[in-house]
Amino acid sequence: MTGSPPQPVAAALDSDYYRIGIDARRRAHTDLADVSDITDDLEHRIENLLQRTLELLDGAPKPEAQPHIEWVG
Repeated sequence: MTGSPPQPVAAALDSDYYRIGIDARRRAHTDLADVSDITDDLEHRIENLLQRTLELLDGAPKPEAQPHIEWVG
């Protein structure tokens, strides 16, 4: 395919274009300010659950140590 290269397009920007973008960034910065704290808390909870799960598994009887039950019917 040997088409011509794309040509630049002139776009007329609204006078509020930059203000709207800056306002959106400010809102996002405010709205997302606590995301880092939330993910840190979530990571801490996951680590605690993993540790508790490993403790439960360490205390669980091993498959070879479980008694064999035979049903008589």
